[in-house]
Amino acid sequence: SLDKQTVLGTDLGLNNGAVCSVVDAYGSIHGRYFSPFKAEMARIDHIINLIRKKSRTSGTGQRLASLYTKLEGLKEDYCRRLSRWIVNRAIENNVYSIVLEHLGKMKGRGRLASRVHHWCTAKIRDYVKGMAFRAGIRVFIINPKGTSMYAFNGSGEVSRDSSNYSLCTFADGKRYNCDLSASYNIGARYFLRVLK
Repeated sequence: SLDKQTVLGTDLGLNNGAVCSVVDAYGSIHGRYFSPFKAEMARIDHIINLIRKKSRTSGTGQRLASLYTKLEGLKEDYCRRLSRWIVNRAIENNVYSIVLEHLGKMKGRGRLASRVHHWCTAKIRDYVKGMAFRAGIRVFIINPKGTSMYAFNGSGEVSRDSSNYSLCTFADGKRYNCDLSASYNIGARYFLRVLK
């Protein structure tokens, strides 16, 4: 029954890769997890920065092509590792489903633009679906609107920290991790959708 279900609310982001929370129908949090793949993300960022530098000085050619090949390999490895990590968190917590956002094309400015361009959310979502299916776990995709914008405790809109984008301040003054708050909201949105 619904009141005995738990789900894994998963926020895919540029800062942490993925933040997962185990949420039940009453809003209780049974687990919080931050993806451990910082080194992999740093390697991808390093290659992206190299491509940006070399494209300014040398235009196109063999060196850029080899860098793009390396970048694609790193991204593929990262997507598989992150997807397996998400599904493993679901398995160990015996959740009913994994809840992900349907993230379409996103835009970024300046240096963030290239990171957003190489952000493989659709590929991660597809890998999670396949791995979860084999493990007998359902995957639900929800509308992402407002999941990061509003505080999980109902206090209203959050304001992002300009010096550290992964932190935010709630309307009631509480400081919190944005991605963690969003993962609670993602899990809660599944239950709201089912109850309607």
